[in-house]
Amino acid sequence: MKAKNLILFIVAGILLACANNSEKKIDIKGLTFEELFNYSLSVADSCLFDSIARILDDSILSYSCPVLVSYNTEDSIHNYIGCQFNIEESNFFEWDIKERNIFVFQITEFDTLFAEGEKVDNIDSIHESIKEFISNPFDLEHLPEKKDIVIKYFDTISIPKCAFFINSLMYPDSLGNRTSWKKLVLAVNKICDVIEESRNDLSQARWGMDFKDLPFDQQVSISTIYPFRIWIFTNNFWNPVPPPPRPLYINKNLLKQLME
Repeated sequence: MKAKNLILFIVAGILLACANNSEKKIDIKGLTFEELFNYSLSVADSCLFDSIARILDDSILSYSCPVLVSYNTEDSIHNYIGCQFNIEESNFFEWDIKERNIFVFQITEFDTLFAEGEKVDNIDSIHESIKEFISNPFDLEHLPEKKDIVIKYFDTISIPKCAFFINSLMYPDSLGNRTSWKKLVLAVNKICDVIEESRNDLSQARWGMDFKDLPFDQQVSISTIYPFRIWIFTNNFWNPVPPPPRPLYINKNLLKQLME
C-alpha cells in the first residue's frame, strides 16, 4: 500500500510540474526565434521542450537558411558569464579557417550524429575529445593551432584558435524528414558543458575556486581563454538528396482498356 501511495505521489508531482510548465506556453509564443532557441537550451529535459520544438519548427521557415552564432554574454551585476545564440545570414562571412581548427558535428535528417566524421551513439563518449580539442595541451599538429595573447592575471598565454561547426538539416526535405531540435540541443549543450568544465578546471588550478564563484573580472579572463565559438548551420546540404517517390506500376492492358 505504501509503495502504491508513493507511485501516486510521484505521478502527481510530474503532472503538477507539467501543469506549471503549461502556464509558460503562453509566454513562449511571444518570444522571437532567437530567444526561443536560447531558452530551449536550458529546458532540454523538461516536458515543455516538445512544445518549444514545435514552435521552432514553424518559426524557422520564415528565415532563409539562418546561421546561429554563439556569443559570450556578460552580466557584471549578477556576476555571470554565459552563452547565447544570435542569427546571422548564411552569407554573412567567408571562411578562412584551417581545418585543424574546426571540430565538425553533422546531424542527419534522421538524427544520426557524427563528430569529426565518426558516428556517435552516446554523446558522452566524445567528452574528452572535445576537451582535448579546445585546449590542445601537447600542441599536437592535428589539433587547433595556438596564438599568444596577453590576458589579465595570466600575462602572455597561448590559446587554441578553435571553433565548432554543427551542420544540420532543420528544414524538412522532400520526404518531410528533418533534424530534430532535441538532437541539435543535445550537441550544443555537450559543447557548452565541456567549455564550462574547462573554465572550472582552470579556475580551480589558478585560484582554488569554482568559476562561478570568482570575481567578475577573473571570470572574464578565463572566458577569453575558453570562449564559446559555435556556428550552427541550419540547412547544410551535406547529405544526398532523398530519392523521388517510386512511380506507380500501371498494367498496360488495364490502361488500354480504360482508354478505349
